[in-house]
Amino acid sequence: MLAEAGFRPIVSPDGKLAIVFSGPVEVGQEGQDLTLGEGTLELRSWSAAGASAEGATVVLDGVDTPFDARWDDGGTAFAVWVQDAADPSFGRLSLYFIDPDGKILQPDNAPREEPALPGFSIGDGRLAWATPSGQGGEGSRVQIVAWTDEGVGTAETAPGDQVVVIR
Repeated sequence: MLAEAGFRPIVSPDGKLAIVFSGPVEVGQEGQDLTLGEGTLELRSWSAAGASAEGATVVLDGVDTPFDARWDDGGTAFAVWVQDAADPSFGRLSLYFIDPDGKILQPDNAPREEPALPGFSIGDGRLAWATPSGQGGEGSRVQIVAWTDEGVGTAETAPGDQVVVIR
């Protein structure tokens, strides 16, 4: 088992913050496979010495499945996708913002645990992802969220087959 000091840091573009997994990580027999025990995703300060647990802020609690976290270009927003435990073909995607004081915010219209296929794209003022197929045979959609200092807006495509978002 690896230490709970912080695993798989995703460092912000300015190198000052990181999103890390804090919890047990089991290494497989050949050292190839990793299994997460129940833990948290935390926002921590970052330096050349690594992630500091002092002053860490919990982003998500109870994470025990694969996840993907990415920062926008400016380091003022990040998105987190966590695989669904019951159906690993999709997961839940959330968007977070960092205010100037380092506090995590989720404004109105920001995605919160939205169903999403693996893979998403985040950049300067935008987040895009593909949804799982809907009920009644409806296909996947590409959803786009864009934001400015004024607020957050959303758009989506018509349903389609085999929709993929590539960064």
